[in-house]
Formats: sequence, C-alpha cells, structure tokens
Amino acid sequence: MTVSNRHILKMLFWYREKMKELLDRDDITVASEYSFVTINNEIRFEVSDQSATVESVDPDLKQNLAAVRWPGLNSTYNELPWTKDIIQQLETADDIANLAFNCTTGDDYRPGNFSRVLLTNKYIELQQINYMNSRSLDHKSNYSLRSLVFRISLSETVKMNTEFRDHSSENNRQCGDRIKAALDRMPG
Repeated sequence: MTVSNRHILKMLFWYREKMKELLDRDDITVASEYSFVTINNEIRFEVSDQSATVESVDPDLKQNLAAVRWPGLNSTYNELPWTKDIIQQLETADDIANLAFNCTTGDDYRPGNFSRVLLTNKYIELQQINYMNSRSLDHKSNYSLRSLVFRISLSETVKMNTEFRDHSSENNRQCGDRIKAALDRMPG
C-alpha cells in the first residue's frame, strides 16, 4: 500500500506532539523508516495499518507509552499546521520521488515514496536511497547507487534544498534520469 507523504507527515506530527506532551520537552525528532517510527533515536514503534506497538524503549518510559493508543497508517489525523508553500514543497518532492517508485530493484519504498522521512522542529527531510547490490561483486553491471534528499525548512525564509546523486550501473540509470529531468524543470 502506498501512502502519501503528506499522510505520513501527519502521523509523524501526531507522534511528535504526543511525545512532547509525555516527555515535557520540545526537542523531539521523529523519523519514519519503512514500517517503523523512531523518536529521538530512543523509542521505536512498529506501525501497522491500524495501530503501532512499542518495539524498544527506555524502561522508565514504558509505562507512560503503554497507556497511549498509538495510531497506525490508516488512522485519521488533523491537517498539518504548515503554510501552503511548505505543503506545495512536500507535494513537489512526493511527485518527483514517485518517478522512481518500483522503477528498478530496491525501489519498493513503503509506506510512501521515501525510505526515510524525518521531522524535526526546524525542517522535514525526505530521503529516497537505493544502494541495491552496490557493494556486490556479483552485480558489477546491475546495481543501484542513487540518493535523492529533499530538505524543507519549516521557516518561511528558506526554500527547499535538494541533493541528488546517481552512480547506478548504466542499465539502472533510467530511474535517475527521470528524477534529474524533473529536478531540472523545478523553478528557481
């Protein structure tokens, strides 16, 4: 199931706000990697369609976390509190990343179009990394070595920053070529 990047960020925002409340602190970083949500690299949840379960946590926090019903991917969340400009940047990043979804081996990102989504107090970072077979001597002519990263500032003054590298084998470059063409068409 592919879930929109925006929906994943709604979930991460909900998790971040809940952890701010439980931990009584503001410096909460939330990351989504495949079916896991990690908070401050300390707490890890496995997220299903309906709910999430705590996988690892500091023993002192376990009881507080157990009392909360942690929602899953199919849950309904409030709209994101960000400007239209930030939402547009998220949609642009999602559209570009979608060009490589299931393009070649290793491009089966889930639940959305990114291998990692990071939400901090200052920015959102969206990573689509495919290094499939890049270290294998048996796949010298069939590997992916592609990295696409979007960093979207939650400040009004900074625009989206994009990093893209593709050193994939020749037969896997069409995926990166699609991304490069879309990045070249982006304004400014």
